[in-house]
Parts: sequence; C-alpha cells; structure tokens
Amino acid sequence: MFKRMLICLLCLALLVPSALAETPTLRILGWVDMDGYTDAQIEMLDGEASFDEIANAIAIRNDQVDLFILPAYSGLYSLKKHGYYTSLDDSEVLTARLGDLYPAFQDALTDDEGHLVGWIVSCDLIGMNVYTATLEENDIPIPSSFGEMLDACKTLLETDALPSDQSLMGYTGYTRQSVLDLYMTLYVRSGQLNGGTVDFTAPAFKEMVERIRTELPEKDPFKGDYPDWAVFELDRGYMELEEGMVFLPPVTADKPSAIEAWMTIAVINPYSANQDAAVALLEWYAQRDNVERYVYDASATEPVMNKGIVEEIETMQAEIARLEAIADPTADQADELTRLREECARLERYRWRVSAETIAQYREQTDGLCIAEASPVTYDEALQTAAKRFLSGAFDVEGFAKECQNHITMIYLENGISMN
Repeated sequence: MFKRMLICLLCLALLVPSALAETPTLRILGWVDMDGYTDAQIEMLDGEASFDEIANAIAIRNDQVDLFILPAYSGLYSLKKHGYYTSLDDSEVLTARLGDLYPAFQDALTDDEGHLVGWIVSCDLIGMNVYTATLEENDIPIPSSFGEMLDACKTLLETDALPSDQSLMGYTGYTRQSVLDLYMTLYVRSGQLNGGTVDFTAPAFKEMVERIRTELPEKDPFKGDYPDWAVFELDRGYMELEEGMVFLPPVTADKPSAIEAWMTIAVINPYSANQDAAVALLEWYAQRDNVERYVYDASATEPVMNKGIVEEIETMQAEIARLEAIADPTADQADELTRLREECARLERYRWRVSAETIAQYREQTDGLCIAEASPVTYDEALQTAAKRFLSGAFDVEGFAKECQNHITMIYLENGISMN
C-alpha cells in the first residue's frame, strides 16, 4: 500500500513541471492593462512599440516579443501597408467582434484586403471644453461651426468682454498662424471622412483661410502669463463617454465634426512562438465588458449605472423613508431629513456612468470619427511651409490653394491612394 502511494506521489511530482510549462509567458513590448487575465504569464518589456521598432524586429526575425502595443499614430498605416503583423482572420471571436465596431475603427483595424491586423486595447477621443458662462454673459451662442467659433472670438475682442485672466483658445493660441494650423489640420482630417479626398480648391476653404489671414492678430491678445482657462480649450481628452461631450466644430457645411481618436492596438509578432496564446489574450480583451469600449463599440448600447452612487442613493432613501415615518420629528430630525433629500437629489445627477442620452448623442456624431494612424495624407511639413508663406504674403489665396492641392495630389499618387 505504501509503495503504491509513493509511486502516485512521484507521478504527481513529475506532472507539476509539465503543467507549469503549459502556461505560456507572453512578452509584450509596450504597456497594456492586463488586470484580471490569468491564462498566461505576462512580461512587460522595457520600451514602446512604434512602426520603426516593429520593422526592425521583423527584419531580424526577432522572436523575443510576442505582442507589440502600438499607438496608431506611431505608424499603423505603414504597418498595414508592409504587412508587419499576424492576421487575426482565423479568430471567430475577433472577426465577429470586428463587426460590432463603429466603421472608422473597422477600417483602421483592417488592411486594404480586409485582413484583421490587431485589436484595440485603449482609445481616447480628442475634444474641447467650451466655457459657456463667458458666451452666455455676452449673448453669444455656442458655435456650431469653425466660422462661428471665430465669430465668437471676434465679438469678445471687439467688445472688450474677455476677462483679463481668460484666453480665447488656451495653449493653442489665438493668432493667425496657430488658428490657420488648426484649421488646416481639421480640414485635411475632415476631407478624408467616409472615404472622401481633400480638396483645397473648394470655395469654402479659400474663404476661410483668407478670413484667418485678414482678421486674426499676429500676436495672441491674452493679457496674462499662463492661459490657465480659456473660452475654447481645444485639446480635451475623453477616455470614456461623458455627459455633454464637445468636439471641435465642423470646418465645412457638408462634413460633420472630425473627431480624432487616439487608438492603441495590440499586434502579434509573425515570429512569435506563442501566437495561439496571444490570440487568446486578444479574444479575452475583445470580450471585456468595460465602459471604455463604448468609445469604439457600436454594439454597446445599454446605459451603465454608477454602482457606488446608486448604493449611496438607496441607503439615503431608506433613511429618508425612516425619518418620514416619524410622526413628531425633532428639529434635528427635520434638518437631517432636509439635508438627505437635498444630497439625494444632488447624487441623482451622477446615477449613470454612461447614460442613454450620452450614448445617443455620441452615436449621432460617429460619422466624424477619424483614427490618427500616421497616414501620409496629413497636414505635413510641406503644407505647413505653404501656410507660413501664405501668411507672409508670398501667395494670394488662389496661389495658396493651388500649391496645397498640387502637393496633396502628389501624396495621393505616390502612395497609390485613390482620389475618386
């Protein structure tokens, strides 16, 4: 009997290393939140993935990295063009989830042939803050276009209504150069929405750039040292859907507001020996139920309660009911009842982490989503130089538009991008 037990124990001891060996270690270049994942050991490597880093790894067939965590703006466009990834087409989970995403994210995650190149691990939306109090005090409506935003700034300056410690556009700056740079960036982005192309010959473009050159100051009129608060703060980041989100206004009447999304994705190294484990991790990530996914997941339509707030409200409501049942309350009990009612009403405003109204508002604007993935069609150095020359008087508006159009047409042709 003792001999049999000893043999069993020895067999178990031999099986333990084998069982441990079956749990792979995934080596990840870049940071990603893997909290709660237990099917693999995770080793975060020093450094950050970029197109150049991935290209170098592919060139030397480096198998020491399993997953690259790539900010799309670090070269997703080039990564897809060169095929530096492992296709995820065989994953039924990921291909099914791909269809749940907003179209802009579907396009960003697939190459020209429709192959799935990676999966989203985070995404921020770039919006703006509008200090509505200053506008309301001066009977100025909240701008619904880029031109109306300039109208508001002009009115505040001409009427000397801007408080001395408030700037018009914060760190972006309210100058001819900074506003032209902003407009050009948005115009290039907007032109590409829904498969469109950038057209600098459009009358609306020429009208706006001429207005910026003639109406705006060369130096920012802000009177303070540091623009801690502004009427229009143009670089607000949203990590999840929030009530009252505001995005940069549309630059043309025929296009929606271009909402820039800073997406980060996980891409599997073609030379990784742990590809199956890496796919399993991405499948887990794609199926996580968190509020961040509402930014890119069109199937996320159910409102999300703020559980902690709801529990606090329910506790207060129970205490309110108890106090209301007292036939002859003391003065302290009456005061406490008043306080609880007021506090409960205040907390009701925060009942929803993601409300139905917020979801609906966002869905109406998602035609304007654009992913920063380092596309060659951008407000590049050549266009920036042309803009500076335009402001200096080297070009009239027709010459500037022609210079910009010639350059952008060349970019389309050089990169084989259709202009139809």
